[in-house]
Amino acid sequence: GVIQSNLNVLKDYIAETKALLSRYEAALDRICQDNGGECPQLQREIEAYRKQIDFEFLMRDFDSLINDSLSGAERIKNIVENLRDFSDLDHTDFLKTDIHTCLENALNIAWNEIRYRAEVIREYQEVPEFYCFPRQLSQAFLNLLLNAAQSVDDQGKIIIRTFTEDGKAIVEIEDNGVGIPKEFLPRIFEPFFTTKEVGEGTGLGLSVAYNIIKRHQGKIKVESELGKGTLVRVELPLNTDKELLPVKYPDEGSEIRIVS
Repeated sequence: GVIQSNLNVLKDYIAETKALLSRYEAALDRICQDNGGECPQLQREIEAYRKQIDFEFLMRDFDSLINDSLSGAERIKNIVENLRDFSDLDHTDFLKTDIHTCLENALNIAWNEIRYRAEVIREYQEVPEFYCFPRQLSQAFLNLLLNAAQSVDDQGKIIIRTFTEDGKAIVEIEDNGVGIPKEFLPRIFEPFFTTKEVGEGTGLGLSVAYNIIKRHQGKIKVESELGKGTLVRVELPLNTDKELLPVKYPDEGSEIRIVS
């Protein structure tokens, strides 16, 4: 908040300073004209210094630097707010929520991991609001997005689709990454199972996502083709009544399909 406030004040100060400099330049030109052009030495000194400091570039760059800094401060604020939403997941509220808000919160948190690896393509359709645990769903989507980002190289793609089908909200996260070897697919939702290098993952991300989806009486399905990518499909019931979900998980939670 302090950074944003000071930057906005600084932006106004710079605009006023630039206006004052313009008046000085106009005044100098007028003085030289009134004196019959008898201030060439002063003009030469000022012009030499303008070139030395690249004055025109400085004037342009002031605005760019301030705007970039304001944008960064706004992003910091959004990340802090999103992190606050992710905290204390075990005591979250059961609320009527827009699924796209959950996805965008997750993207905000994951963006630093994604932006250098992949282009994010949103293919959102209209999905009605429904009752869920929004912070937990955001956490599940965050884990799925991070997993997708870590599977792609530079210039990868992550496609996020939303739509409704048979009374369910559907979220698909598809990447064009390395895919999952078929021998690992049956184990990807096991706690602590990971194919990443030591120190790069805890093996809990997909397991946490799996349990969150199950808590919502949903399903998570995975299709993967080695060398071509992975599609994760999340199906969530569109609960329109404010009744707490049963604690008992459904018998059928997830499906894994190997594409040969």
